[in-house]
Amino acid sequence: MMRLVLIVLCVFCIMPEFSAAQGSDTFNIRLFGAADTEAPASTTITSAVAISANQIDVSWNAAVDNYTVFGYVLLRDGLPIATTTALSYNDTSLAASTTYSYTVLAFDGVPNYSSSSDAVLATTLETPPPPVISTSTPINTPVTSTAVRAAIERFSIEVGVATASVDVQTKRPARIEIRLGQTTGYELGYIVGNAFTT
Repeated sequence: MMRLVLIVLCVFCIMPEFSAAQGSDTFNIRLFGAADTEAPASTTITSAVAISANQIDVSWNAAVDNYTVFGYVLLRDGLPIATTTALSYNDTSLAASTTYSYTVLAFDGVPNYSSSSDAVLATTLETPPPPVISTSTPINTPVTSTAVRAAIERFSIEVGVATASVDVQTKRPARIEIRLGQTTGYELGYIVGNAFTT
């Protein structure tokens, strides 16, 4: 025997009624309802907070509808930028030190749109200044060699624009090794030399 399955989708119905005669293969479905013409109530933006020079996070209250609220449209300066079911949105890729105006609309399944929320203003943060890079770094580092530390009487470096002069005076003949680099990785290389006099 073949069974008939009937699925009824009614978004705006109040109550479906089913009836069937006992032992019969037929049944009746009656739907009672009306079209939804009522828009959701407007919502309220609770916060619009600048997170960085290019991001503002906006949050709002849940709206109320006679059936159900399907989602929200967020507008920046009067233009829609997002449609979401959430109650917040992270607005990114903004300009630094700029003031933006935000409003929110709620909508139901028809869709009917609510009136606009009150506008809320928020200003992005300033762009931080670039770091200052020093072109000349004084060298005051004491000698840290463990093998010949006691044998060095004088050690000095004079830094020029493109060169550096190293002056080392030892108490006895010594092997001198100088390593240069912007970090301890010595990316500028190193020089090894033998001094057989002081």
